[in-house]
Amino acid sequence: MRKPPALVAILLGTTLAIAACGSDSGDETTTESGITVSGEFGDKPELGIPDEEPSDELVVDVLTEGDGAEVEAGDFLLAHYLGQTWEPAEGDEANVFDNSYDREQPAGFTIGQGGVIPGWDEGLVGQTIGSRVLLSIPPDMGYADTPPEGSTIEPGATLVFVVDIVDTIGADAGVSGTPAADLPADLPTVTGEGADKPTVEFPATATPVTTSTSDVLIEGDGEELGEMLVVKIVQASYTTKETQASSWDEGRGALTLTPNQLPGMSEALDGQKVGTRVLTRIAAADNVTEQAPAGEPIAIVIDVIGTF
Repeated sequence: MRKPPALVAILLGTTLAIAACGSDSGDETTTESGITVSGEFGDKPELGIPDEEPSDELVVDVLTEGDGAEVEAGDFLLAHYLGQTWEPAEGDEANVFDNSYDREQPAGFTIGQGGVIPGWDEGLVGQTIGSRVLLSIPPDMGYADTPPEGSTIEPGATLVFVVDIVDTIGADAGVSGTPAADLPADLPTVTGEGADKPTVEFPATATPVTTSTSDVLIEGDGEELGEMLVVKIVQASYTTKETQASSWDEGRGALTLTPNQLPGMSEALDGQKVGTRVLTRIAAADNVTEQAPAGEPIAIVIDVIGTF
């Protein structure tokens, strides 16, 4: 399979808020490894790193044990987190390289399938919703000698994360609802139900659009949509008639996006609910890439499986 065009490659590389139950963690906790953590579940934590060498193994400390469902491999995990490197710091947040609390929005990612660093996959699968978990991650289970480009993480750094597990969406989540009526005659044919991967075919009537647009194929019957969507997608090319990328590909899974990330999607989703399936048709002029400098018309099936 060739590299997907930039439009959806960005979406696939992207990294809700449902109330989760957990007990009071207290003002400050000191772990066996000497790390201190202040704050309660849902609040931005502050970490104190001891002046000693970190373990060369993954260390998992459950600071607050939630009473929700257990996180399973393949789930789409919704979590708040703060990450910093091990070095003892002088001054507030001296070694903090990222946190979701300041963004006031949990992060979302598929867990247990290699889509995140190994320390997260191993340390979070098996935890419960509502838990606050401290992870001390050695370099070989973090970014090793190749930290993300542009980050402040040094090669070979031990990473320390506090993770608040907000919710999960199971791997079996899919579309559910009523097929939409009065669809345009020039749409590609999309088949597949529930959590199955949709199949996209291009009959002779399915001609590319000159203006990018979106149409609802299935009207969902779940909860009302929020500002962020949890979705699975399939992208196919009008030119080759082949699937170029999908959330069902190995190691991908669901992802998050806002309704306005794709043309016409906000209008199409107005009044819709979780379980909705949308077909977005991208005109060639809106999908110019190195692989297709003249532009390539594509069709993207979006299954909305969650929201926040």
